[in-house]
Amino acid sequence: RLQLEKKSAAEQILMVTCMFKDKDIMNSYAALKDAVDVWFVAPMQNERSASLAQLKSTFENLNINNVNYYDDLTKAYNAAETMAHHTD
Repeated sequence: RLQLEKKSAAEQILMVTCMFKDKDIMNSYAALKDAVDVWFVAPMQNERSASLAQLKSTFENLNINNVNYYDDLTKAYNAAETMAHHTD
């Protein structure tokens, strides 16, 4: 299991993510739920990608509220990069 640890209280863990629709989306994000401070979510631009609606539904079902949704990964990445501090 992946261990994400902050070195100080000032650090945030930002996650840019997408998922293939045939993967275990719910459990994948549930495993990271408590470790990530801010999520940046977008679908991939291919037919195997989970749709933005599927991803939103997953985050809502997991009661994850600190989520920013985008229509493509480049926008999600750019938003995360803008928000990030050098210690994140």
